[in-house]
Amino acid sequence: MARFGFARVIAFALSTFIVGTALPASAQDAPVAHNVDRPGGDYTSFDLATGGWEACRQACHEDGQCRAYTYVRPGVQSASARCWLKNTVPPPVQNGCCISGISGRSDGVGGSVGAQMGGQAPRPSYAQRDNPPIARPAASCQSGFVWREAFDGDTVCVPPETRAQTWNDNAQAGARVAPGAAPNCLSGYVWREARDGDVVCVTPQTRAQVAQDNRLAASRVAGASTAPRPSFEQRSNPPIVGSAAPRPAQQPVRNDGACRQYATGAVRDFEQAQARPRCRIGPDGRWHADFNAHYDWCVRVSREARSSEYSARDRHLLGCGARFTY
Repeated sequence: MARFGFARVIAFALSTFIVGTALPASAQDAPVAHNVDRPGGDYTSFDLATGGWEACRQACHEDGQCRAYTYVRPGVQSASARCWLKNTVPPPVQNGCCISGISGRSDGVGGSVGAQMGGQAPRPSYAQRDNPPIARPAASCQSGFVWREAFDGDTVCVPPETRAQTWNDNAQAGARVAPGAAPNCLSGYVWREARDGDVVCVTPQTRAQVAQDNRLAASRVAGASTAPRPSFEQRSNPPIVGSAAPRPAQQPVRNDGACRQYATGAVRDFEQAQARPRCRIGPDGRWHADFNAHYDWCVRVSREARSSEYSARDRHLLGCGARFTY
């Protein structure tokens, strides 16, 4: 409630529920997606004691910074419902926890509602379209490569069969999401991470291929050298003459104490689960032994999301007998 002072809450309640101020037609017409989350892009959140998802939509419309919102149903993150306001339009993820929408203002901040919203009237996936939505210049990629199009604006050059697989993964995304408060994948799937915030669930092999394609992206653009461009670290620190080996690449600094603690606990929980046959689960987006992946996820999400993940792992370990309460 930090950004919604007491006076603003009172004013909001009076104008919405007593006076009955109506939303403009642009906001009323903006589609609402039930059972859809839009993780990411949050800049504030607050509890809603009354008003339902409509109050969350109203708050987004009245805040000039808001481009999208997610209403979290009561009992998921706390006893009350919670409204999350976002200054970006993250991709939709099927999840029974939430109701999401796009700002319906006509000031241009929210962008094209029809082009961004999923849910009751979902935008067709790329795999369902006969033609790409944007004309693609033939010379953008080297011969034998096409744009991947994992999301609008994705111009990483990949083989045609990789793009077909990407479109199929997009079409299957909703069927691979595990139930719960956070956007988790079913066992056997992990987040694709073609970019920050990409939580489409794919096989671990596909995610490894996506990472490889991202690394090779610059070398596949038309006119580029066929050899991959050296990394910034390699260009800044060329091998020393006479050295037996090049300098090792510097690793990202991961010094957030809370997220280091979270990642350490997540790895420990996974190892604890694997040690008991009846507790074994994963690897998937939640259960795995990659400290860096847990840490990097932690720094991108809210404290509530971290707490939700911890609670989910704790419930599993308690339920299968790997952890006890005293």
